[in-house]
Amino acid sequence: MEPVEIRKIRTSQIITINTLFLLFLVTFIPIVTLLKLTTSQYFFITASIILINTLYDFLKNSPTKSIFPILEKVAIYEKEKMGDEWCNSRRRSMFMNLFLGLLFLFQSYFSRHQTAPPFQFDQFNSGFIMISVIFAFILLNTGLLMHIRKIDKSETQELRGYTRQKTLLSIVMAVVLVFLMTIVTFLYMFYTNDFRFKT
Repeated sequence: MEPVEIRKIRTSQIITINTLFLLFLVTFIPIVTLLKLTTSQYFFITASIILINTLYDFLKNSPTKSIFPILEKVAIYEKEKMGDEWCNSRRRSMFMNLFLGLLFLFQSYFSRHQTAPPFQFDQFNSGFIMISVIFAFILLNTGLLMHIRKIDKSETQELRGYTRQKTLLSIVMAVVLVFLMTIVTFLYMFYTNDFRFKT
């Protein structure tokens, strides 16, 4: 594939993924809010979406098949470029999605007695949700751009072991995200339970 065509499909890939991310935010969160779902129901629905998508990826006839043509074209290109490493990456990705879906199911079970909705849009909660969205957006695009650079700038033989490196990087980024979100959560609890009560 020519460099010009690669740049074209990569640009379309980034636009498509970010558009899907934004569409998820402007549809899923308002739906959860309007239906007044509990935290447990929110986790269960999220887990169901992840697990159904993982099952679809596992069962589909062509591993590069996608409902979005540009993502299918990217998958075909990466499969040709990465060789066997692409299959390893796909298997690990499905395993990580399965783990994430099961994690949300456990969260749903352990929060089954909570009746409060997961999203409450007062002034502070809106800021808290916005910070979470910004973190997710930064991580999404950082990981995507690093992946694109690695694939496009490397030869096939240089990509051996890339899946293991990508998995380790994902774990590090997840730990950083959890650490940052923990700090934000503690600030949120302090503000809502102490500061707001005193004022």
